[in-house]
Amino acid sequence: GQPLIIDIKPGDTATWDVQYHPIVTTKNKPDQQPDKASLFIPLPTGEARLYNLDGTAENPVAAGDINRDVRCKTLHTEKIVVHNWLKEPQHFKVVRNFNVDVSTVIKGLDEIDVPALASRDYKFTFMSYKEVKVQGTVTFTNEKTKEYLFYNCAFKTLPAAVMEVIQLRTPVRQRARAEIVVENPLPNKPITLNVKVDSNEVQVPPNLQIAAASEAKLPITYLPLLVKPQATAKLVMTCAELGEFPYQLQLTALPAGVEKTLAFNAQLGSAALQTVRFQYFQRSNVDFQCKFLDPKPTVFFKANGQNNIKLPAATGDSSEGSFELTFEPNRLGQHKETLTLTSPVAGDYVYHLVGNCTEPQRQGPVDIKAGTTAQIPFKNVFSDTVIFSLSCDAPSFMVGKAQEAIPSKKQVNFAVSFKPGADESFPVRGKLVIACNIPGEQDKRMEWVYYLKGVKDEKGGNDAAKGRK
Repeated sequence: GQPLIIDIKPGDTATWDVQYHPIVTTKNKPDQQPDKASLFIPLPTGEARLYNLDGTAENPVAAGDINRDVRCKTLHTEKIVVHNWLKEPQHFKVVRNFNVDVSTVIKGLDEIDVPALASRDYKFTFMSYKEVKVQGTVTFTNEKTKEYLFYNCAFKTLPAAVMEVIQLRTPVRQRARAEIVVENPLPNKPITLNVKVDSNEVQVPPNLQIAAASEAKLPITYLPLLVKPQATAKLVMTCAELGEFPYQLQLTALPAGVEKTLAFNAQLGSAALQTVRFQYFQRSNVDFQCKFLDPKPTVFFKANGQNNIKLPAATGDSSEGSFELTFEPNRLGQHKETLTLTSPVAGDYVYHLVGNCTEPQRQGPVDIKAGTTAQIPFKNVFSDTVIFSLSCDAPSFMVGKAQEAIPSKKQVNFAVSFKPGADESFPVRGKLVIACNIPGEQDKRMEWVYYLKGVKDEKGGNDAAKGRK
């Protein structure tokens, strides 16, 4: 090369570096001898210094170190820059040397061509199904010259990210279903995944078996009992061979709406009873409360007067609960109400109640033996104390009192006696009329008519008639 001129001041000392850049490893040379060169330094005094240089090229050190943190079950692409140090193209054989088991997959091309004194990018992929630490090398070898370069690589896998977010949306007490397709990439080994979910409203099988190099579907069922605009749950499948498969469930439970409309028909002064049946799903003992929309006393009420319903834990898919509901109208026409059966754990059941009240129909006949008294039950269904008048249209029938003030919702018995005349022909027929002015509508009068039937007292004959003579 060109001579190097160095200026040295009187009395000073100078040093300089001699660099050795071999392009062939000494052991790969035909003679396997060190490279030789000389360094000639002429001095101003006319003297000179001559240095003989020997260069031995050892195996190359790593061209670089690659350290990466990669999520489990996430395909990572790594890029390596491959330099050609020769003035001619080189064809390299690529060897990826990692100590891994079947849960880790490393793939890339096995050859690469690099033009003279140029560089090319080599890419390979890394994916591990479970948490591991993997170390190894990627080596590029020119098989003709036996020269090579390599990179040290270290991969640390982190816990897997959520593989999929699954949306499940349904009204309460209705099932929403979904499926997860899971692949077993192992070519010769079946696997069994243990399945867990952190929500008691989501049902999954406890395990999922997948044949080698195959896939299977995991069924998911969401059955909410309480309204929740937005909730999340974590579902994880795990096996020793492939680690964890985490999924996130986005859960939305909507109101169920009205269960049904219950229709009642009753005459004024009477009541209609209906058994209400419903399915419940709570896996523990549950206590429901009956709540009516109208906070005031209503014409609808639970039959036994208790507003709670205690039920045992549901079995199977669900169990049936029931309660009796009474409609006792206090005015003619249509009545409407909303009943909510509510539980803090089993949810709400909403029923629309529609009752139709008609005028009382005539009742009877009431059989009364001669000389005896019959008790006719009667209830004041109005919301106020009301004065009721009583009368019979036949002289053989007599009431204990002509009128009576009855408090609201109270039931009484009216006594009606039968004392036939001596010349009466049996049976003796008559009517009991109970009447009142309707509260709030004083100009409107309501009557309840009971047919009466007087019969002989077979044991005592017609003693009552004899006594009246």
